[in-house]
Amino acid sequence: MASSYHGKGGALTLGGTAVAQITDWSVSQSVDVADTTTMGDADRSFLAGIKSFEGSADVVWAAEDNESQLVAGEIVVGTTYAAIFYPGGVTGNVSYSGSVICTGVEVTATVDDVVTASISFQGTGALTVDDTAGS
Repeated sequence: MASSYHGKGGALTLGGTAVAQITDWSVSQSVDVADTTTMGDADRSFLAGIKSFEGSADVVWAAEDNESQLVAGEIVVGTTYAAIFYPGGVTGNVSYSGSVICTGVEVTATVDDVVTASISFQGTGALTVDDTAGS
């Protein structure tokens, strides 16, 4: 039976430092495709091109923290980070890693909830998938 992960174990590090108070993250991969269909073909054909990835994270916002974790107020738009996305925790599990540029930080405050921040990333270079749990 295949292993499953509960989202509560997920984690994200930027520049080797854990992001504090994270509530969710996502990372997505894609590839550009070139249409190679020619006149007279009955079906479309394509050729894989350049891969890319992007991601996002939502956190409970804090400007500073006494712990050795990176809080939302310390994440800087335009900065390049070495990112590692962990679905099931930081040791012995699958991880997705790559270099990312922080493309946005959106802080949201509502009268009946904690202040949160949504952080967006654009990958630069390859996304590496490490499946240490599957070995």
